[in-house]
This record gives sequence, C-alpha cells and structure tokens, in this order.
Amino acid sequence: MAALSRYRVDLLRLQEVCATNYQQVLRLIEEGVPEVPAGSEVVILSWTLRPYSLHTWVAELHWQVAPLTLHYAGIHLRIHIYHDARMAEVVRVQRRQQQIPALQKYPNPRGQAADEKLQLNIFLGELLAFVLRQRQNSLSYNV
Repeated sequence: MAALSRYRVDLLRLQEVCATNYQQVLRLIEEGVPEVPAGSEVVILSWTLRPYSLHTWVAELHWQVAPLTLHYAGIHLRIHIYHDARMAEVVRVQRRQQQIPALQKYPNPRGQAADEKLQLNIFLGELLAFVLRQRQNSLSYNV
C-alpha cells in the first residue's frame, strides 16, 4: 500500500480568499441595506460588529432562510476583520468554543476536513457574494 501524503496548508490561497472576503465585507458596510417586503421568503443576514483592537474588528454573522424550519436553523460564523492586513477570516462556526486550526489531523473525531479553515473561508466569500448579488437581506450592525 502506498503511504498517504501529508496535507499541507495552502497559505497563499487562504490569504487570497481572506483578502477577497475583506473587500466584500467593506462593500456590505458601505452600500447599506434595501427594504425587504414583509412575509417574503428571503435570506436573512444579521451581524454585530465590534472593535477588538486598534486594527481588528470581530463580526458575529448569522445567516438563515426565512421561514425557519425544524431541519435547518441557519449558520453562525465568527469573523475577525483585520484592517491592517486587509483580511476577513472565519475563526469559529456554530458557536464552537475552540478556534479553527489551519491544519487538522484527518480523520478526526469531529469529522472535519483537513482543510476545514480554507473551506469555511471560501463559504464565507460565496455567502457574501450571494448577498451582494441578491441585495435581499436584513442586515443590522452595531459598531
């Protein structure tokens, strides 16, 4: 049997994705939010922004489709927005207590992929791009 090669973090790809996410987060903040008709089935995106340090904000983002069902309650992401590096990175998902490591042993008890951090940041970018395209969201933020 051939030995499995060890997964290596693609740091340049992760940085590229996080830089794109940063630009999309800034667009969401700058462009404002259109009104959403009452009773429509739309994507609901809510977040809270707060300063963490001089150059870093923390965003708690919750995404769901209305109306809620028992099978799907939405997704909760914690994002660090680094203004000095111009990057936005997912650091937690679904209110997990631990941060997401860039590299994980695989297989692992949680069933997470070896490149889970990269996949989550790609998902954030796709979600932000969707919201920017559709412009059908309910967005509230506190700075």
